[in-house]
Amino acid sequence: MLWYNLELSCQKEKAIEIEEFLLGYGASSVSFTYQNNNEEFYELKPDETPLWELVKISAIFENKISKSDIHKILEKSDYLNLFISTFEDRNWVKSYQKNLTPMQFGDRVWIIPSWLEHKPTPGDIIIKMDPGMAFGSGTHETTRLCLEYLEKNNLKDQHVVDYGCGSGILSIASAALGAKRVISVDIDPCALESTMENSRNNCVSDKISTFFPDKIPNSKVDLLIANIFSNVLIDLRDKFIKIVDSRSTVVLSGIMENQLTTIVESYGNFFKLKNITSKNNWCLVELIKK
Repeated sequence: MLWYNLELSCQKEKAIEIEEFLLGYGASSVSFTYQNNNEEFYELKPDETPLWELVKISAIFENKISKSDIHKILEKSDYLNLFISTFEDRNWVKSYQKNLTPMQFGDRVWIIPSWLEHKPTPGDIIIKMDPGMAFGSGTHETTRLCLEYLEKNNLKDQHVVDYGCGSGILSIASAALGAKRVISVDIDPCALESTMENSRNNCVSDKISTFFPDKIPNSKVDLLIANIFSNVLIDLRDKFIKIVDSRSTVVLSGIMENQLTTIVESYGNFFKLKNITSKNNWCLVELIKK
């Protein structure tokens, strides 16, 4: 079967409108990508669709489409660089899985999709994790920064809060690296379910408990780690102040370099800056509560 792939660019104000037109015309799927460096969108607030200034829209159609058809459909919308290509049907699952390989973080931590085999060496921490709905399978810089931080710091017998747990990858890594207890927090019930399923698959469910933000228990906290977009981190600052104890460590990720100053200033009155690490324009900030 032949499929048709449409690509175009537009200003963010037009993206949702164009998406609706394309879906109404029969698109099987529509996706947005930040045009400048192909960073896809990750974790969002409820009812939020954060779009960058210039957005690339991709849409897949089962039926034949033409540029003249699209021009007619979108005649009242401004867009650029319209391109239509075709591709043959294929086994998408096998094609996708073929491109995934084991990923190493630091010296010891490996993230392995369940369908792959990996022969560990002594001391390796193996986490079985399939890409899924909930954010976090280790492929993005922000997750990599967090995993590398956890791998190189001593978590033995620590109490950890993973705020915005997504798939549970950071919770599982914390437990596997020696944490005594991990509190996994998310607003999305699917994320909490995914975290528990993945923790059972990795034999650390006895150390991990899941909670919605308003149900977090009062308990000793040695480390709070949050891999969330920076605007959300700012909104959560006062909540984090209440969760952690004096001299507890707070690790924030999901911060772009041009957002770093805002984050550091926002947290500066309550936390002492200990360290900043970066990877491909993304930053991780390590703080100590005053």
